[in-house]
Amino acid sequence: RDALERAHADLALREAELRRKAEVEPTPPVSRTTAPPKPAAKPVVVPSF
Repeated sequence: RDALERAHADLALREAELRRKAEVEPTPPVSRTTAPPKPAAKPVVVPSF
């Protein structure tokens, strides 16, 4: 459970950072939307198991 919780917390932090960067730099919206869903959602959750 601890590992999963940490992974989810890391994901939340990464998403927050991406959102902040997106707000500061409104130029790369496409790369932002394509990156978080695939690399962040699956690889982090699956390896933790």
